[in-house]
Order: sequence, then C-alpha cells, then structure tokens
Amino acid sequence: MSKSIFEEEKRNYENIEIPEELNFRVKKAMSIGKKEILKKRIYNVGKSVVALFIIFVASVNISATAAEAFSSIPGFKKLVELVRFNGGDDGFENAVESGLVQSINYSEEKNGIKFKLNSLSGDYKRLWVNYEIEDIDKYDVDIMVKTDYPISNQVSVVQGTFNINDNYFETTFNEFPYEITFEFKVYKKGEGGDLTSYDPISTFIVPVKLDEAFNVDIKEFEIKAEPLKLDVGTINFVKFETSKTRTVLKFNSNYYDSLMFLQCKIIDKDNKVYVTSSGSMNSDIQYGYMEFNGEIPFDKKELIMKFYEIYVHPKEKVKLKVDINNKTIDENPFGIEVDSIDGSYVRLRSKVVEDFSIVREIEGGISVNGGNKEGDYVYNNISIYEAKEGFEIYSVIFKDEREVKLKISE
Repeated sequence: MSKSIFEEEKRNYENIEIPEELNFRVKKAMSIGKKEILKKRIYNVGKSVVALFIIFVASVNISATAAEAFSSIPGFKKLVELVRFNGGDDGFENAVESGLVQSINYSEEKNGIKFKLNSLSGDYKRLWVNYEIEDIDKYDVDIMVKTDYPISNQVSVVQGTFNINDNYFETTFNEFPYEITFEFKVYKKGEGGDLTSYDPISTFIVPVKLDEAFNVDIKEFEIKAEPLKLDVGTINFVKFETSKTRTVLKFNSNYYDSLMFLQCKIIDKDNKVYVTSSGSMNSDIQYGYMEFNGEIPFDKKELIMKFYEIYVHPKEKVKLKVDINNKTIDENPFGIEVDSIDGSYVRLRSKVVEDFSIVREIEGGISVNGGNKEGDYVYNNISIYEAKEGFEIYSVIFKDEREVKLKISE
C-alpha cells in the first residue's frame, strides 16, 4: 500500500475532534442543507479508548466446498463477493473454511424501509455482519452494537465500518458476548446527500444469541526478542494472541500512552506475509498491540516484523512556547522550529519528523490537528495567542524503517 494512503488515513485520524469525555453514541454531526459525503458509522459502547483502524487487506480464496455449504444463507454469496471485491481478508477466509458462519435470516419492514440482517461470520475477535437495506443509496445508517456484559468489562473497543453501499460491517469484542443487540437507525437523504431530518425514519433493533462456536479459544505464545531501542524510547515485545480471524502482537513501553508501527507486516520462514488489520492506540491499557489478518501458525518458530514509520503519543505532555519577537521556539526533540509569523498565525515546521499534531482548545473540548507535508518539511499552524501561552504536541510520526526478529517460546 502506498505511503500516500497511510498519510491520508493518518490525516483523517489527526483531525478528529476529541471531546472531554468520550461518548461513543455520537450525535449526527452534519447539518441539514450542507453537502457532505455521508458515511455509515458503527459505535461499540464501552469505557475505553478507541483504537484507530488502518485496514490492509490480503487475498481471500473461499473454497468451492465452503461456498456451497453456506449457499443457502441469504446474502452470503454476496458477502463473500464484497469481501473479495474490497481486497479480501485472511481472517474471513479462515472463518468460512472453519464453518464459523451463523445464519440470522431476520427481516422487517417499517415506514417503507425494508431491512434484513442475514448472517454473522468470524469469531468474537472479528465479526463480519451482513445486512441489507433496500435502496440503501437513499439513506444514511447509524449502527450501534451492544453486548450482554457490563460496559466496565469492555476494557477496549476496536471498531470500524467500510463501504457505504456494501451492506456489511466488521466489529470485535474483548470477551465473548453470548448475546448482542444490533441497532440500525435509518435516515432519509435528500438532494445532494443532505439529511432531510435529524430524526430517523425507522429504527431496527435485532437481538442475536451468538452461537457457542464463535467462543473460540485464544492461544497465547510468548516472544523472545531483544528490546527494540528507538529514538523515541524502548519497546519490549511480550506475546502473540491468536484466533482464526486475527493475530495480535502485544508489546509495552513506559514512554507512551499510544504507539503504533505504520506500514507494518509479519513474514514467516516460508515468506508468507501477514498484513496489518489495525494499529495500536494502546487501548488494552496494559499493552500496546498490532493486529494482523488471519491466524499465524506458530510452528514457525521465528518471524520477521517489518515497519517503516512509528506513530507515538507520549505519556508526559510535551508543551512548547514561541518567542514571537525573536521568532524562536522552545528546544524540542522533534526538530520543530518557527517557519514564519503572518498576521495572527505562527507557521511551524520540522524536517526531523514525518508529522506532528497540535492540541487546540475548542468549545466543549479539544481538537487535534495534524500537519501538512510539503517537500522535505512538515508544516503546522497555530494562533499567535496559543503560541505565546504555550501549546501541546499531541503526537509525532517518525521515519524508522526496521526489521525485527521475533522468536516464539516453546
């Protein structure tokens, strides 16, 4: 995947607004009459930090036998085609080949909206949920996933939705939910894609008892590896956790609230490549982690991890001030310097890092604004008032291309 795609994903993350208290049931942010591209959203309710999803996809080759076995499930053939069309996923392939598919076959019509929830595929570490809404291009859909266990037990939440017209989404849980309630709110779109009302036309609530087959055992394998010493600190690799759909590499460091390796992949001795499913926002509290598509077979006793950049959000706040008169800034390890002062804004730049983001106060919370890469420098702007009073560097991306050997303990 090209570097530009990574930069785009990272920009999308850096420019989100972060409220003082996370509220996963986000109100619809678009105004009636504004022309915006509307996207389906999925929210998992939990007391947690939300992990950024960066999706890398591998090929999927569902066998004819597996495809035939589930051909009677409504919408399943289309689901396989959609996953393949969107690049595929080794975890999805493994789930189907292992028979981890549950037919739901739920249908309902309200206020002229025809809705179906067809099937679930995967395990509780990653579920592919296949649904249909007739004439979906005419609607915007909000999706909420609720579990039967207390919110406090859900230490971290990984979430994501993809492909507005593709009629499926993916979700994951930290422990097996015996019952899940899916809530779909359907909103009418007018000309230009604008919402005609803040109120949904219809709400479909579907409780599902998850098949016990999805309650897979998570296998753990300890890692023997030298601490990874970086310019931004030291990383200790701890263990792998794996299911049919996902393999998670866990690591820790005392330096960061969050860290993720960008453009990361694992290669085994047979040169099979396992691509990244998501990045780490250290949402497991105890560990940071990287997640990979599919199940890595740990009969391969030595693996290679390759990455090209590192995203870090330090535990200790990094606060800087600008001397407006002398056009200088506090000394810092990120090479951030004053480029220019124009009107009411200060333009900052760095040649040392690939990007740096700045925390800015807004009404009701804060926003995090990433920079813009131009030639050899990355630039970011801040008001003169904020520059004089002091501002916080939220996160930094370093260029750091490495190969790391990870040995699996017996």
